[in-house]
Amino acid sequence: MGYWSDWSIPILVTTAAGFTYITALLILALCHIAVGQQMNLHWIHKIGLITTLISTVVTMSCVAQLWDDEWGMVVISLQATAPFLHLGALVAVTALSWLVSGQFAKAERATSQLLMLGTYFAVVLGLYLVPLTFSSPCIMERKDLGPRPAILGHRGAPMLAPENTLMSFQRAVEEKVYGVQADVVISYDGVPFLMHDQTLRRTTNVEEVFPELAYDHSSMFNWTDLERLNAGKWFLKDPLQTRTFPFSASAPRWRFGSIRTYNPEQIMLSAAVRRSSREVNIMKEKLIFSEINSGLEATDGFSLCSENGYANEVVTPIDHREGKLRIN
Repeated sequence: MGYWSDWSIPILVTTAAGFTYITALLILALCHIAVGQQMNLHWIHKIGLITTLISTVVTMSCVAQLWDDEWGMVVISLQATAPFLHLGALVAVTALSWLVSGQFAKAERATSQLLMLGTYFAVVLGLYLVPLTFSSPCIMERKDLGPRPAILGHRGAPMLAPENTLMSFQRAVEEKVYGVQADVVISYDGVPFLMHDQTLRRTTNVEEVFPELAYDHSSMFNWTDLERLNAGKWFLKDPLQTRTFPFSASAPRWRFGSIRTYNPEQIMLSAAVRRSSREVNIMKEKLIFSEINSGLEATDGFSLCSENGYANEVVTPIDHREGKLRIN
């Protein structure tokens, strides 16, 4: 069995160190030119420059051979960064104008002066004209933008609602995603439910309801026990689980009430778990519902319940024409 190692960090650190070193030498050279001192590069710096050059050539050759099809990412990256790189180049060239003018005044030959000014103005003219070649979405008209990329809702819309809940999938549909992804786990008594983690600690209040079972695998709970858990309280307190936000105490807290019917995917998973091999304790599948506009075939059986008691609101399936969830 092979061993995979992430070389991205060493490569990035080495590249940053090399370019920082070259930039420092360039700034020192410009300072020498500005004060009129003769530039004598030390032999250590000569070795450093040659080593950096050889390393760059070897690295680019390896990248070209191993990841030749990834060069298209450079073009895509430039579409977003080109306007900002262009502004930086204009600032740098403008800052160098005083240095060019000083060297122009010190030049004794007319040919040297013409060559210096011609080169500088050619660079400036090129920088002013290069935006005509940009096709960046940052500066394009909205009507000229390409089609929106197909976006999948990972566990629904976890930044807007508790992950892997019907509310999360509803918000994903409202954002017009292409599809949603869910993580399916089978409970101990064979009922499929949505859960990503191995335990229930992060996304439920299992530590309050069943403190002695908090570290058990999520598949080891019965469905009757799972129904007692609150899967949304944590989101109201800390949506991104990074810090506490001052949410209003009157904000509604929701949890799953019951599941009365299952969609085809859940039925298949349940049947698979009930097969003769009882050694299977859990089945986890990534379900991609790729045609959101044709309806989430799920949900007649999901009801939303407030923390004060069971509510009568039942979420019905998606309207095939409007692509929205309706709450009756």
